[in-house]
Amino acid sequence: MGIRHKLEHQISVFNRQLGGAYATREQRGRNGRQFVSWYVDTLGRRLRRLADVDPSTLPEYAAHLSKRMTPGSIQTSIGNVRSLLRAAGVDLTGYDTSRALGVPERNRDGTKLPFPDERFDELLVRAYEMDPGMYHSIKMQRLLGLRGLEALMSGPSIERWIDEIQYLHSVHVTSGTKGGRPRFTDILHGRATETQVALREAMEYLQHNKHLIQGKGGDLESARNRYHALARKLDMTGEFAPHSLRYAWACEKARELIDLGLGRREILSFLSTCLGHGESRGRWIKQVYIAGVVHLLPRPTRLARRLYKLLQKLDRVQTEET
Repeated sequence: MGIRHKLEHQISVFNRQLGGAYATREQRGRNGRQFVSWYVDTLGRRLRRLADVDPSTLPEYAAHLSKRMTPGSIQTSIGNVRSLLRAAGVDLTGYDTSRALGVPERNRDGTKLPFPDERFDELLVRAYEMDPGMYHSIKMQRLLGLRGLEALMSGPSIERWIDEIQYLHSVHVTSGTKGGRPRFTDILHGRATETQVALREAMEYLQHNKHLIQGKGGDLESARNRYHALARKLDMTGEFAPHSLRYAWACEKARELIDLGLGRREILSFLSTCLGHGESRGRWIKQVYIAGVVHLLPRPTRLARRLYKLLQKLDRVQTEET
């Protein structure tokens, strides 16, 4: 086995140890191989083990990436490389932050807009004509705030979701989630009946078809490729790419929660949890998913802010005691 193959094997081993979702592992491995190729071919460094990488080369690699990548992509790529190097035992002291490597801060503003309701019915008609499975997929994304992969892999869960909506008014999303983290997603209560009907239609479709969307290879990867190809044919690109359906769900759910009288922090925390980002990503939700309706959120009172800080302090004390 040649040196390059040995290095790639080491990357595969450390990548597997780090874990994560399939897409995460795939990108991390690709970023690791790209770094090794640059390290050996461009810098001309000899390298037998990943553990022998000189961390002082990372700023130069970040500068190399900046010629063709956005700040966000650079941070992702460098972060993946650092994870692999750390797993290999490389001491990254002084090179463990993006700022230390000279990577500019990424723009955290959302790149999508909520898919307009007035265009959604027309989209469904066109999707059904192209591929009924695509019709069911995007309908579930809009009604449940699912990611594309979650919709594609929802088949075995749909029957259970119908029961969960009836008794829990939420669905337990377990397949295709980011990082493999399951979550409960609340339904849009104003569309409860519509959601149940949509799920029953999808379940009926799956009685005659193995998957919602069938790719040429019959596997998940080819199904994803077909899904994205169909999305392009439906002009679901740019600001109104399929992910914009999650933005639309989030904005509608935010309005429901506002009408229920929930406070600002509770709304952001709840939305973040339902979307699969964890309850602490409220700022992210506000800046990305619901930027168009954030002005409708109730302003936090002084008492609420003081109580929130007190609860944070109590939580820290309890954590230290345990």
